[in-house]
Amino acid sequence: MPRVLIVFAMLAMLGGCAAAKNDAPGSEEWRLRNIEDGFLQFQEEQRRQDADLQRMEKDTAARLAVLEERVSRLEERMRLAADVGAISAAPAPQPEAPTLPATPVTPPAPSVEPAPAPRLTAVDEQALYEQGVRQVMGENYASGREILTNFLERHPDSGLAPNALYWLGETYYGEKRYAQSILTFREVLEKHPKHPKAPDALLKIGYAYEKLGDIPNARFYLQAVLDEYPKADSATKAKAMLRQLPQ
Repeated sequence: MPRVLIVFAMLAMLGGCAAAKNDAPGSEEWRLRNIEDGFLQFQEEQRRQDADLQRMEKDTAARLAVLEERVSRLEERMRLAADVGAISAAPAPQPEAPTLPATPVTPPAPSVEPAPAPRLTAVDEQALYEQGVRQVMGENYASGREILTNFLERHPDSGLAPNALYWLGETYYGEKRYAQSILTFREVLEKHPKHPKAPDALLKIGYAYEKLGDIPNARFYLQAVLDEYPKADSATKAKAMLRQLPQ
């Protein structure tokens, strides 16, 4: 009986030595465990780097969006200055001198009909238009919309009417009423397709659809800017926005 116990004890010692040998430095299992640990560390480091890269991309995109918005506002102010300069350069109409009769004529009896409302001159039209646009540029959208609507009601055939209608659309866009802004910008295209503001209106329709999350329509109208007005400044903005849209 003692011999049997001695044999079992020796076998147990040999098994323990074999296990220790497998876990010892330099063994095959030890090398495999080191490789596995290294791979896990590599994966974790890669995950951290990917997370950092995503944060950097989001920060860069946010800064780029702010910069593009500032550039867009600056360009709108430059367009306004160009519009105002073009109107200012036009010669003001000179009133005709009245023709005096050769002999005095007895004036007729005064009429009881009310006098017609005075018509605004070209200078007054320009001042009213500029006042409305300044309100929009200052983000006073409701006030600007009221002034521009008044302008369009008084002067529907004015040379500044297409510009006023465009800026009316900007009041809705600035208030994030994107659906209404689309309708107003479309009115610019329908009534004044050859006007310099037409490419800007088409571009803003694409922007508005993107804000609404309607990517197919946003892509359609932005591409239309490139197709219909390839030489306009708005085409460059449309191309940049198309690159940012999700596929």
